[in-house]
Amino acid sequence: MKSSKSVDSRLAVAPIGSDREIWLAAGLMIQEYGAHAVIKASQCADEALALGDLDNQRLWKRVIRSIAAITEPGERAH
Repeated sequence: MKSSKSVDSRLAVAPIGSDREIWLAAGLMIQEYGAHAVIKASQCADEALALGDLDNQRLWKRVIRSIAAITEPGERAH
């Protein structure tokens, strides 16, 4: 049974930061939003920036890079 909370709201309250957690977050975003995962993660990064939460914005940018590495042919994680 799927939770009524979206994956991005669950991630917003979960402290993440390790590489493993970033990759797990990217996988959850892909599972939840499919081809729109990068767009949704970018919106979350923009919201964090608008709130002045630079740490959270940096985390979302890492998630975006991981989503791209998973979904785009020829992309590599650094």
